[in-house]
Amino acid sequence: MGVRMKTHIPSVSIYELHRKERLRKNGILLILSVLLVSSILLSMSTGTVTVSLAEGGKILLSKVLPSIQFEEIASLQQTVVWDMRLPRIMLALLTGLALAGAGSVMQGVLRNPLVSPFTLGLSGAAAFGAALAIIAGAAAAGTGRYMIVLSALFLVWSLYF
Repeated sequence: MGVRMKTHIPSVSIYELHRKERLRKNGILLILSVLLVSSILLSMSTGTVTVSLAEGGKILLSKVLPSIQFEEIASLQQTVVWDMRLPRIMLALLTGLALAGAGSVMQGVLRNPLVSPFTLGLSGAAAFGAALAIIAGAAAAGTGRYMIVLSALFLVWSLYF
């Protein structure tokens, strides 16, 4: 009928396979963590006001751990890093975390690894809410530069529920 080929299956224990997989995942996690910290430090140091990586780290450490005292750092640089750049960096991290969580929930609920926001109509609803917020203006929900985003959120939420 056919030629039967002998294949050699290596005798590797399940524990060895699990250990190798765990080491691989831990290595990937370590690389991604190093990339995250380096991108945070790079984001803290880039901008119109020059702040070196060392100064950015000193500012961050002096604010998080007040017992550590460094030589005098310019108050302009402290204000720029602590009050302007760091909140934006943290907001970007939280936004990425929320988007990843929403994508995982959608994949789990629909049991489809290729699901997208277009599947449930979320993109269309978000665009409609943003368009209504732009047409109504930011004064509909209050004043301020971020109120247009909040008004879009509340409009979409009120239309959905």
